[in-house]
Amino acid sequence: MVACPHCHTGAGRFGRRPGMMRLEPYLRLLDEIGDYLLLIEVFNWGEPLLHPELPAIVAAASARGIATRVNTNLSVAMTADDAERLVASGLTDLFVSVDGATQEVYERYRVGGDLGRVVENCRALAAAKRRLGTTLPRLTLQFLQFPCNVGEGDAVRRLAESLDMRLLAFRGAVPDPAWGEDAGWPPWFLSHAPRPCPFLWGQPVLTVDGNLAPCRGVFQSFDDFTPYAGDFRAAWNHERFQVARGLFRRRTGTPDERRLPCDACPTTTFYESWRRHRDGGGTRKTFVPGVPLNANNAWNYFWTRGQQPAPL
Repeated sequence: MVACPHCHTGAGRFGRRPGMMRLEPYLRLLDEIGDYLLLIEVFNWGEPLLHPELPAIVAAASARGIATRVNTNLSVAMTADDAERLVASGLTDLFVSVDGATQEVYERYRVGGDLGRVVENCRALAAAKRRLGTTLPRLTLQFLQFPCNVGEGDAVRRLAESLDMRLLAFRGAVPDPAWGEDAGWPPWFLSHAPRPCPFLWGQPVLTVDGNLAPCRGVFQSFDDFTPYAGDFRAAWNHERFQVARGLFRRRTGTPDERRLPCDACPTTTFYESWRRHRDGGGTRKTFVPGVPLNANNAWNYFWTRGQQPAPL
């Protein structure tokens, strides 16, 4: 079992009861909104390949023409049959997290992981694709740069080339705001822009316990907005969603409303700063945000919030 220290789950925090996605609410949601979905990301705060029904989850989306993406550490037991079932599901993209080209460097962040096993699993998936005569899933080696593996990017690039995999490299977030001030290589995967949160309007997040959460940054179950009970329209227009969307018009509300995770989220406060600047006659060119415009800022907010106890 891999325990990444800057992941809530890897750090041993459990903001909701540990579990796996049940097929029933997932399939019901597909029946309701599958015709409008372009992509499903089948992961969040856990290792998706531990789910025994992952191929079925992916195949249900593939049958509707929906692209699917899985992020994995891939340091799991995998047989040739396992690899074939995953490939046959129609999975579009598999991103494999590898943050070092040697076991010594790799396990600094992927604590408990086995780089040799990861490499063999990558080869098993490539072999399964050849046997089944398919180009999918696209296999990408994903390198996150942390203070513990700075300078390892070139070695990971060579590893990706040896496995005939694409490389995606970006900076990993850590619980240190100063880390976000450095804009060196590789780039941040997310940069703030003056726009409302895309999750609240176009990216529903279904949790493992069957709730709709405001975004994938949420870790604690008490920050979920509403249970999904088979009526997506009603859930998507729940009062909490309406209040959260309203924050991008005016950031006010009752004390209970101000406790929503969206109220102090950097995406919200950043947009509020931009709106005031814009309403005062300012332009994008003259806008000075005053905060690092990258994922580390947002990640630190949710990292800190994920350590809070449930409200009374």
